Formats: sequence, C-alpha cells, structure tokens
Amino acid sequence: MLLHPRFVRLRKWLLRAALIFIAWFVLHCALISWDGFSDSATASAPADAAVVLGNGINADGTPNKVLRARLEKTVELYRQGAARYIVCSGGTGPGTLFEAEIMHDFLVAKGVDPAIIIVDRGGKDSYSTAQNAAKLFAERGWHSALIVSSFTHISRCKLAFRRFGLTDLRTAHADFQWRDCKAFPHEFFGYYYYLVRKY
Repeated sequence: MLLHPRFVRLRKWLLRAALIFIAWFVLHCALISWDGFSDSATASAPADAAVVLGNGINADGTPNKVLRARLEKTVELYRQGAARYIVCSGGTGPGTLFEAEIMHDFLVAKGVDPAIIIVDRGGKDSYSTAQNAAKLFAERGWHSALIVSSFTHISRCKLAFRRFGLTDLRTAHADFQWRDCKAFPHEFFGYYYYLVRKY
C-alpha cells in the first residue's frame, strides 16, 4: 500500500526531529557531566560558605543515599578547610521532619563544628536554595559560594545561583553513584526551565 506523499514527508520530519533531539540530549548530558565532575573547591582559597543541597530523607529520619553522599563530601571539604561556613538547604521531609535539620545533625555527628552550620529550612528545590543563599550572602557580606551536590545537578545549580547574583562559584560533586544517572532527564528539562524562568 502506497503512503500519501504528505505522510511520508511528515514521517521523515518526525524521524529527523527525533534524531536531533536525541543528539541534543546526549550532548547536554555529556556537558553537564563534564561540568559536574570538574570540581573547583580548594583549601588555599576557601569559599565564604559551602551550600549543600538536599535530596530527601527516609521515613526513619535518616538521609537517603544520594543526600548521604552529598553530606559525606561536605564533611570531606570541611576537613580540608575548603569553606568557612556550611549552609544545609532542604525542605520538609516525612511528618514534621525538616531535611535541613537532619543534614545539620548528620554533619555534627561527623565532627563538624555546629557553630559554622546554617540551616535553611526553605530550600525546597534548587531555585529556592539559590534564592535563599543570595539573601544570606548579601546579609553577611559574603561573595564566594561552594556548591555541593551530585554531578548531574551542578550545572543547574550554577545557573540558578548566577541568576540570583552569586557569580563567585566553586563546586564539588558527591561520590559517583549509578542512581545519579537516573536524574539526566530531570536535569535536561530542568536546566532549560531554569534558563527561562523569572528570577
């Protein structure tokens, strides 16, 4: 059965569009991976504050595996002297738990000085974390921020922080986990959403 010429052209156009999208997606994921793995934290020039972004807590009040990896990296950076303060940013968790407070308690249990930890209960997403960080930095006269998150998340965080006026940025990624790769579709669409949303 012969197909109508218009249908054939449409099918070719859709195939071409699909191939372009796949190539764009793969290239984007490669670029954010390169960016995410390119850590720039240094003890020789410590940031004013490290901002560790939440990811979720378990029903028993413990950090999930992704968040635990971010917190472990934060402890490592603290011991290296890569930042003067630490901002724990997270929203609400199961029941009445606050993710940022669980993060605070985890860090203290690992030997981090509680006097340098600031709890941001309002960091329900990357946008609000960047927004709250910008206000905090302005209030305290801080300029340099060290973003601590999963490697797939770093590029979108940098975009949000810069849009809110924080341009002196360093980054550090949590230890690689295969589950981080599941975030690629979310980070792909999320990046372009953050690119066009209001700040």
